[in-house]
Amino acid sequence: MDEREEFAAGLRALAAAIETDPDLPLPDGRIALCVIAREDEAGCAQIDAVATALGVEASWAGDEMARYQTTAKFGPVYYEAFYCSRASMDRYRDRQSYCSNIETVA
Repeated sequence: MDEREEFAAGLRALAAAIETDPDLPLPDGRIALCVIAREDEAGCAQIDAVATALGVEASWAGDEMARYQTTAKFGPVYYEAFYCSRASMDRYRDRQSYCSNIETVA
């Protein structure tokens, strides 16, 4: 069994457990794929491929085109794929670099 078959079998097993055990809490219904790429063009191309496979559109979201994403809904379950732009990740790292210099007083 390859990785894709194992993953699909795991999803079916989870679905069976949810269906048969009313005491099992439901997850929030999202399956997320975070795409990692060295260049924005490659990351966006991967998201476009996912969108094409799912028959949906991909688009930029967030301030300053921070995140390229696509989402498909399967009943109450969402499959989301996203890519955070290099500029967005650089801004995040810049903001995080100040964290050790900030003291909070309770």
